[in-house]
Amino acid sequence: MRRRPQSRGRGPDGGLSHSDETGAEADALYAQYGQPLERQHEGKYAAITRQGRTVIGATVLAVADRADEEFGPEEPTFIFKIGGPSVYKWR
Repeated sequence: MRRRPQSRGRGPDGGLSHSDETGAEADALYAQYGQPLERQHEGKYAAITRQGRTVIGATVLAVADRADEEFGPEEPTFIFKIGGPSVYKWR
């Protein structure tokens, strides 16, 4: 299943932005780090960094807050619904 990203970053016009490059990166991260979580954590959310660091939680907000605490505010982090169709780039 191809996941379409929605970036939480800002584009040149100040609005939310996303790109095919971000989508390809998100697909690769989910394939490597998210898919192995599906059996145990389907329906939950996961924040995954480019280095594969992962946190799991029941809500997007809980995962985003925990990712900020554990990874720092400057670490680009993608948020996925495990087993779901959506992905968000948080920074």
